[in-house]
Amino acid sequence: MLDWTPPDQEQRDRILNDLDTNLLVEAGAGSGKTTAMVGRMVQLIRTGRAEVDQIAAVTFTRKAAAELRERFQERLEREYRSALESGDDAARDRFGRALASLDGCFIGTIHSFCGRLLRERPLEAGVPPNFEEVSDSDEKRLRTESWVRFLDRLSGRKSRLLKRLAEVGLRPAQLRGAFEELSANPDVRYPAERVPRPTSAEIAPVRAALEALLQDSLRLLPDQEPEGGWDELQRKVRRLDFTRRFPGWRRTVDFFDALQLAVTASSKVTQYKWGDAKEAKAAAKALGERWEEFAAEGGAARELLDRWLAHRYRIALRFARAAAGHYAAERLRLARLNFQDLLLRAAALLREHPEARRELGERYRFVLVDEFQDTDPIQAEVLFLLASDDVDESRWTHVTPRPGALFVVGDPKQSIYRFRRADIAVYNQVKARFQEFGAVLTLTANFRSRKPIETFVNRVFDGPFPPQATEQQAAFAPLAVAPGRSDHEGVFWYRVEPADGRGQITGARVAGPESELLASWIRERIDRGERRPGDFMILTWTKNHLSAYARALEARNIPVQVSGSGVGAEEELAELILLLRALADPGDPVLTVAALHGLFFGLSFEELYEHAAAGGKFSFVGDGGAGGAGMGAGGPVAAALAVMREFWEWTRAFPADVAVGKIVERLGVLPYAAAGELGATRAGALVYALDALRVAALDGATSLPDAIEVLEQALAQEVDAPLAPGAEDVVRVMNLHKAKGLEAPVVVLAYPAADRDHPPTRRITRDADGNAVGYVLVQDATRRHGGVIARPLDWDAHAAAEAEFLAAEDVRLLYVAATRAAEELVVARCDKTEATSCWSLFHEALDDPAVATGLRLAATPRPERESLDEPASEIVRRIETLEARRNELARPTYRIAAVTARVKEAAGPPSTPDPGQGEGVGEDVGGGDAVSEAERGADGEASLGGSTGAVGRGAEWGTAVHVAIEAAARGATGETLRAVCRAALIENERPVDDRGEPTELDELVALVERLGRSRLWERAQRAERRLVEVPFCIALQPSEVRALGLAEPGAEDRTEVVEGVIDLAFREDDGWVICDFKSDAAPGAKPERVAQYRKQVELYAVCWERLTGEKVKERVLFFAHDGREMVW
Repeated sequence: MLDWTPPDQEQRDRILNDLDTNLLVEAGAGSGKTTAMVGRMVQLIRTGRAEVDQIAAVTFTRKAAAELRERFQERLEREYRSALESGDDAARDRFGRALASLDGCFIGTIHSFCGRLLRERPLEAGVPPNFEEVSDSDEKRLRTESWVRFLDRLSGRKSRLLKRLAEVGLRPAQLRGAFEELSANPDVRYPAERVPRPTSAEIAPVRAALEALLQDSLRLLPDQEPEGGWDELQRKVRRLDFTRRFPGWRRTVDFFDALQLAVTASSKVTQYKWGDAKEAKAAAKALGERWEEFAAEGGAARELLDRWLAHRYRIALRFARAAAGHYAAERLRLARLNFQDLLLRAAALLREHPEARRELGERYRFVLVDEFQDTDPIQAEVLFLLASDDVDESRWTHVTPRPGALFVVGDPKQSIYRFRRADIAVYNQVKARFQEFGAVLTLTANFRSRKPIETFVNRVFDGPFPPQATEQQAAFAPLAVAPGRSDHEGVFWYRVEPADGRGQITGARVAGPESELLASWIRERIDRGERRPGDFMILTWTKNHLSAYARALEARNIPVQVSGSGVGAEEELAELILLLRALADPGDPVLTVAALHGLFFGLSFEELYEHAAAGGKFSFVGDGGAGGAGMGAGGPVAAALAVMREFWEWTRAFPADVAVGKIVERLGVLPYAAAGELGATRAGALVYALDALRVAALDGATSLPDAIEVLEQALAQEVDAPLAPGAEDVVRVMNLHKAKGLEAPVVVLAYPAADRDHPPTRRITRDADGNAVGYVLVQDATRRHGGVIARPLDWDAHAAAEAEFLAAEDVRLLYVAATRAAEELVVARCDKTEATSCWSLFHEALDDPAVATGLRLAATPRPERESLDEPASEIVRRIETLEARRNELARPTYRIAAVTARVKEAAGPPSTPDPGQGEGVGEDVGGGDAVSEAERGADGEASLGGSTGAVGRGAEWGTAVHVAIEAAARGATGETLRAVCRAALIENERPVDDRGEPTELDELVALVERLGRSRLWERAQRAERRLVEVPFCIALQPSEVRALGLAEPGAEDRTEVVEGVIDLAFREDDGWVICDFKSDAAPGAKPERVAQYRKQVELYAVCWERLTGEKVKERVLFFAHDGREMVW
C-alpha cells in the first residue's frame, strides 16, 4: 500500500505546486482533502508566497476548523524541525515566523470570518462596533420576542395589515412560519402578483355543486358510526356538514375554508362502512368517484381554490415581510447579528466600499475553503469579492480573483444541505467561473474504504449520477481505493421482520425489532474480540427512532452516543417546566395539582382526594401553604405543599437561574436522570438546559417566565450534550445528515421503513448575477401538521421543479451513506417495505452475491438489570462516608495571600477568609495585591497617594498613581506625563470638574515629580537594572512563614502562596534595593503603622531573594508627601 501511486497523483502535485492558479478541487469521499488543503497552506509558507497571517482557511463547522488548525500546526512544527536538521535557513525562518504568528492565521467558519471582517470595518459595514454574534438557540428566543413585540405594536393601533388579513380570514399567528422563512432568507426577493378576489358570480356554481354533493353524501351516510370508525370520506362529509351549520358558509372566507377541506381532504371509501347491501357499497364507490372528480386538477373547484390562495398570498407575504423587517431592525438596534446578518453585511461591505475591500484583500491574500459544495450563495460572493483586486467591479459573478488567491475544495456528490440554503446550482455556477479564470481538478483516490466498498459504490451510483453534471445533479466519478485488506471487510445486508400489528409498516414496528437484532449482533462481535464499540456507526434516514437503537445497545452494556435525535431529558424537563409554571402562578390550583401528581412529588389521586375531602386547599401560599383546614401538618399533601412554598420563596428571593438550580439540586433531578435509561445522554441534556438558563440570565432573562421559555426552547432543541463529551470508544447512532464528514470501520444503514417523501415548501431560483427569487408555500403555523393557507398561483410548476432538485439530493444522501464505511457496510432490508425503503436504490446491487452477502441476525434476550439490594441505613452510611471524604479533600493544603493582607493579619486579629474564595485545595485571603499598597488600609488610609494619608481614596486612586509612576520610570515627562496622569484618573473614574477634567490631576503630577527629584529615584536611574511595578507570586514553606513572624496563632502548618507587586527594585554593584512608596505625612506619625510597613518590605525582600537567588542589600520606605526615606 505504501508503494501505491494514486491515479490522481498529478492533480495532487498540482495542488501543492501550482500556487499561481485559482483551483477548485472536486474531492471524492475519503480522498484526503484536508491533507491536500494543509499541504497547500504549508507550501504558501515554504515558498515565501505568504506570511501566515495573510492566509484564511474557511471550514464548514467549528469542529472541522479545530482539526484543521491542529493539523496545520503539526505540519509547521514538522517542517520547522526538518529545516533545522537540514540547515535550510530560509525555510527555518519562514516556518519559525509562521509558528510565532500562528494566531494571526484565520481558521474557522465562514460566519466567524465574516464577523472578523465586520469588526475590522464596522463603520463602513453599518454595524455597531460592539456587535455580538447570536447563536442559533439565542436567535430563536430573540426572534420570538421580536414577533411578539411586532404583534403588540400592531394591536395597539388601527393597522391596515391586520385589516387586510381579517378580510381574507387569516390570523397573524398563522403566519409565524412565513415570517421565519423570510427572516432566514433576507437576500431573497419574494414576488407576489396581484390576483383579484373571486367574485360572487364565480363562487356561485362551485358552491352549488359542493352543496349538492354534500346533500347526496349525507343521504348515504350511516346513522351510526361503523365498527372501526368512520372512513376518510365519511369524516370529510361530517366535517363539511358541521362547518355548513356552524358557522355557516355565508361569509366568503368560511366558504373557502370549507372548499379547501372538500378539495384537499382524502375521499377514500371503505365500502363495507356504508352498508352491507351490494347497492350501498356501489353507491358509496360512485360517491367517492364524484368527490374525486369534484376535487380533480383542472376542475372548477380546484381552480377557484387556487385563485383564492393566490389572492391571500400577496397579503400574507406583505404581513410576513413587515414582521421580518421589524426583526432585522431590532437585531441592528440591539447590536446582535445572526449568521445571515454577518454574511449579508460582509458582502455589502466588500461590494459597496472599494477602499475597505482593497485593504481587506491585502490583509487576506489567500483564501482556502473546505466543503464548498454546501456553500451559501452569499458566501460565494464574499469569497470572490475578497479575492479580487478589481474594486471597481462589484458583481461577484464578473470579478476575476488574483492568481492563486482562491483554493476551494468540495464534492458536489455530497451536497446535502439544500434545506440550509446550500444550492448545487450555485456550486455549478462557481465551477463554471473557475473554468474561466483557473482550473478544476478531480481527486478520486480513496484512502478510507476497502475494495468491496469501492465495487458497491461504483456499481450503485454509475447511472444515478450522470456522466456530465446537470443543473440538479453532480457528475459520476468512480472511487479508486488504495490496495489493502483487513480481516473483516465487505458489503452485507440483513432482513428485519416488523412487529405484529395492523396498518402501515413504520415506526416502532420496525425500529423496535431491528434495534434488538443489531444490538445483539454488535454485542456478539465485541465479545468475540472482532470489534470495539467505537468501530460501529448506525445511520438512519430520519431521526425519529434513534432512541430505540440506543436503548437496545445500552441494555446490553454497550457504550453508545446519540446525535441529532432529540434524545434527552424530555421527561425531566417537561416535569420541571410544569413545576415552574405552578410556582409562577400560585393561584392556579390545577397547575398545583398537576405538579403534586407529577414526577417530583408522585402523590396519588387518592391522596389528593383525601386532602380535598378534608377541606384542604391546593395552595402553597397563605394558609394553604400549611395544608389547609382539616389536614394535619404531617399529611403527604401538606408536606409537598410546604416544599412547593419553599421553592416559591426561592423564586422570589433569587434570580431564576439560581432558584431553578437550587430546585433541581433539592429534588435530585440529575441523579434521577443519570440513573435511568440513556442516563448519560439524559443527564447531559439536563445540564445543557441549565447552562442555557444561566446564559440567558446573563442577558437579563432572570424572571421565572423567562426561565420557563428558555427551558421550553431547550426541550424543543436537538442538542448533542452527553454528560461526558469526547468519549471515543462508543457506538455512534445518528441520522444521515449528522454523519457528513464522519467515518467508521463498520457502518450500518438501519431503519428501512423511513419515509423520504416530503413535498417541497419553497423554491428559490437565481439568475446569472446571483440575484435570488423565492416562492413559498404558506402553511398554518397554529396547526401541528400545517395546512396550506396561501400560495402562488403557479405553485404547482415551482413545486415540480423543486422536487427534481430534492430527488437529486436524495441520491447524494445515499452516496454519503454508502461512503462512510471503511471496511464493512451493512444495509437493512424489510420485505414489507422493499419498494418504499429509503435504501431501495441499493437493493439491486445487494442481490448480487458477487457484491454483497446476506446475514442472518438473531436477537438475544436483554440481560436483567441488577437491582440494588441494600437497606436504607447502609445507603445513608455510605453517603455520610462519602461526604466526610469530600470534606476532607476540600480542606485547603495551601493558602493564597496578598503581601498586604498577610502582614496586616500578623499585626492584628486574623481576618476571616471569604468562604467563596478558593477551590477545593486552596484558600485565597484578601483581595490580591494587584496595585501593591494601593488598597485601603485597615484604618481607612490609602497606602499610595493622598496629601495627608488621613483619608483613604481606595484602589482606583492607587491604580492611577502606579500607572503614572510606571510611565515616569519609562521616561515620560512634562506634557506626556500629564497626559498619562489624566488618562489614568479618567479610566479609574476619579472625580472630575464641570469641564470633565480630573480634580486630582495637579496633585498626581506633583506627587510623581516629587518622586522624580528624590535621591532614591536618582540612584534607581543610575542602577545597572531597574524594574517598576514588579508582580510576583511565590510559595513559602511553613518554616519560612514562622521565621518571618507571620504564622497565625494556633493555625496549622501549611504552604503560603504569597503574591504582590513591588513598587521599585533596582540592582547596584553589591545587591538589590527594594522600595515601597507610601503617602503618610511623616514616617514617625504612627509607629505601629511604620512597623507594619517595615514588615511588609521585609517580606518583599525575602520573596525577592528566593525568586532571584541574589542578595537584597537595602530596604527603603519612601513617603511621597514630603519625600523622606526610611532605609535599613
